[in-house]
Amino acid sequence: MELLGFALLAILIIWVAATLVTQPLSARLPQVLGLGRGLGGTEMAAKEMESAFERAKQVMSAKYVGAHRYQWSSQLVDWAGFGLTSAITLIAGALGRALRTGEDPASAVREALEAQTATSTRRWANIVGAIAATASIMIGLSSRLQSESQRQLGQAENLRQLITSARKDYLSAPGPEEALAVATNLDAETRKNE
Repeated sequence: MELLGFALLAILIIWVAATLVTQPLSARLPQVLGLGRGLGGTEMAAKEMESAFERAKQVMSAKYVGAHRYQWSSQLVDWAGFGLTSAITLIAGALGRALRTGEDPASAVREALEAQTATSTRRWANIVGAIAATASIMIGLSSRLQSESQRQLGQAENLRQLITSARKDYLSAPGPEEALAVATNLDAETRKNE
């Protein structure tokens, strides 16, 4: 059992190292083309569009960074939960006793209780119980963090598509009213995704 516990810890170390080598530590933000000089009409429409465009890019970037942070938080919690599970295995291996072939489990438990004091056994049972409860909480927390990461990533992707579409619509707007409508719509959609 101790061997299994050490094997689990070794797997954890390899998992952490592999993740640190293969996953970026900072968010990778997609590049969005600038507005350039469009046919949007008046200077007012251009200022409105530039303002809405920059705001949307800032919100999109914040969503990508947030998704990345939640993803890494989920990863850290997963590692902690796996480490706690490994600790339980190590404790059980260090304190437990394997059944001999043909041995009655009830007599093995009686024998183990007689060999150890009741308070020592109870103390270790409480420690293992606390570790198991914490590991269980880690699993639930990791799931919530992963879910939030996916939600923020989805919002960021929606904003990226919205920015691309708004840029195209703005550059092809036939007049100032249409260009201003594109800017107003971009700003309204950005506010929905904040």
